[in-house]
Amino acid sequence: MNTRNLQIKRVFVQDGSALVVCEICGRAKKLSGINSKMMLKPVAITCPCGNNFRIVLDARRYYRKEVNLRGTFKIAQGDREYPMIVENISFSGIGIRSPFVDKFKVGDHVEVRFNLDDSHKSLIERVAVVKHVNQHTAGLEFVQDRSYDKVLGFYLMQ
Repeated sequence: MNTRNLQIKRVFVQDGSALVVCEICGRAKKLSGINSKMMLKPVAITCPCGNNFRIVLDARRYYRKEVNLRGTFKIAQGDREYPMIVENISFSGIGIRSPFVDKFKVGDHVEVRFNLDDSHKSLIERVAVVKHVNQHTAGLEFVQDRSYDKVLGFYLMQ
């Protein structure tokens, strides 16, 4: 059993199917009939070459980049700013960590402010809606689709 690939690979799903490629031999296999229950759960794959690896199926519309960026948020119509760490970012939103996410309710509008760690320390200010809240984390979706945003686009491609 070849266990060289213990890292979980993210495979993007489009129209209910995904293409899985073995990094050892390059063999590709199309997985079809993928449903929402299969998303974001590790799946063990065994290639005919003997390579064993795990994948996670992801149907996100945009690529999500893992980051560690300090910033602040405030609930729309509020004055108080709370600290946060942006843990991941995409064109459509961010995942944050903060001991103050207990202030959120799903559907709340939140103003976020943080700097990218690019060479210009680019400032990102957005209004976002709370999509989900866990113990100390939350997923926020930008209210206005900023897929045309050159600064964020360049940053995500690095």
